[in-house]
Amino acid sequence: MKKEWNKYDLASVILTGVNVVLGIVMYFILDNEIAIQWQGTVPTSIVSKNYIFLFPLIAVLFFVSGKSILRYVSYKWFKDVKQILIDYLNMFVQIIFITCQLYITLYAFGLRITVEGIFIIEIVIGSVFGMKLRKK
Repeated sequence: MKKEWNKYDLASVILTGVNVVLGIVMYFILDNEIAIQWQGTVPTSIVSKNYIFLFPLIAVLFFVSGKSILRYVSYKWFKDVKQILIDYLNMFVQIIFITCQLYITLYAFGLRITVEGIFIIEIVIGSVFGMKLRKK
């Protein structure tokens, strides 16, 4: 049986690919130490730049197994969830991974935003992506 991909699956592939490419490129650009955890806009955890591969790795793992996890959880909680919602949630989680990756990178270059600001940006991006892809 051939798997049919929809718009949300394609967006997930693109977001995961961008996340991986961004991680590889930033590995060569960033300093030897990067911040990965903050309290407000002050870093609380500074680690080796090897951690720049953390979110691309998680994104790839979630891309491979995320739909199964989402399907299992949604069935346990709601018993009946449409596949398109699972595809959208998979894409939305990829948006969260890439925004985390981007913030680590942009923080190293001087951008300072609180975690609440990042959450708002993620929700707006996820909503806009969802509405745009749904209309096409």
